[in-house]
Amino acid sequence: MEVTGDFLFKYLCSIHKQLFQFEDLYRKLKRGNFFYMSIYGTI
Repeated sequence: MEVTGDFLFKYLCSIHKQLFQFEDLYRKLKRGNFFYMSIYGTI
């Protein structure tokens, strides 16, 4: 199977988008976790 540069570029772009979304989700989770822990710590 021949892989063209265009296909490779699209593939890399999709991976990059997924990684970016995952990183965003991870940040939200971490922030939410920290928020939850701070509330839990005050009780």
